[in-house]
Amino acid sequence: MLVANSDYDGGNVGSIDSTTSHGTDFINSSKVTFDPDLDNSSTVTQNQEIFSHDLDSGKTTQITHSSISDRYPQVYDDNAVWRSDNGDIFTHNFDSDVTQKITTNAMDERPNIFGNHIVWRGDEGKIFTYDLDSNITQQIAAQSAEIDLPNLSEEHLVWSANISGGDREVFVYDFHSGATTQITNNKSYDGKPDVSKDY
Repeated sequence: MLVANSDYDGGNVGSIDSTTSHGTDFINSSKVTFDPDLDNSSTVTQNQEIFSHDLDSGKTTQITHSSISDRYPQVYDDNAVWRSDNGDIFTHNFDSDVTQKITTNAMDERPNIFGNHIVWRGDEGKIFTYDLDSNITQQIAAQSAEIDLPNLSEEHLVWSANISGGDREVFVYDFHSGATTQITNNKSYDGKPDVSKDY
């Protein structure tokens, strides 16, 4: 799957729009999800909806039908996740064609997905995960510090936090053990960590 934000062309949903500075690409397997801007009736208000495009069949399907813009789609295997402009986070399963709202907090930001885990940043230094198997939401971190958007793999979740005076340190959470570990402790800037399966 490829995840892309389309350019501001009014919503050409019959083709896959090229990415501009307004968005980013993420490649996974055989589907595309993207959020073109759709004109709302005759006004110039742009309303972004989520679409999927199957690279094998060439079929494009509109997933969301909302008066509120839906943005920042991410996808892993048969599941997609995105955030609406009112802060709600949704997940969609392509096999069952079921869409589910998993949060209703206006401060939730930029969800990401890997395997069965969805992760997002909340307000006041909080990080949350949602397990697609158990349908359980769990708060992972609650630091009184500014935190980066978290990244995740199948086994780990990583983020950095502004501990004091601009000094950012990196933290890792283990999904299996439930343990959070601070892995840097220095006066240098440690920010925007990423993670693979074991590192």
